[in-house]
Amino acid sequence: MGFLVRRRLLLGLAVTALLGAATTPLAAQGGSVRGTVTAAGSQRPLTGAQVTVVGSNRRAVTNEAGEYSLTNIPTGAAQVRAEMIGHTGSTQTVTVAAGQTVRADFALGSSALELDALVVTGTVGATQKRAIG
Repeated sequence: MGFLVRRRLLLGLAVTALLGAATTPLAAQGGSVRGTVTAAGSQRPLTGAQVTVVGSNRRAVTNEAGEYSLTNIPTGAAQVRAEMIGHTGSTQTVTVAAGQTVRADFALGSSALELDALVVTGTVGATQKRAIG
């Protein structure tokens, strides 16, 4: 029974090593961008801000601490943009290296939203309750 347990253990280790070796080249193709998004005046974290790599489909949403993480970003220069309703957007250019993490923090200023005018009209007329029975 000890031989069978050792054999299964070695087989499990071999499979784990092969899977790790197979994913290493994929992970090495790009890098990561991490950071925080805060309000410019108060430095409080902004939850729900959208952070994107301009010109790609890579995007993340900040958590309660204002943190985000973008993975598998192609190497080279990349423009990272942070946006949130009620705040001005901000863009930074970062240089991403294979297998490395670059930090890009954003402080977004407040911005008033201008809404279209809303016109409500009504007509005067008789109202009647519907009678039952």
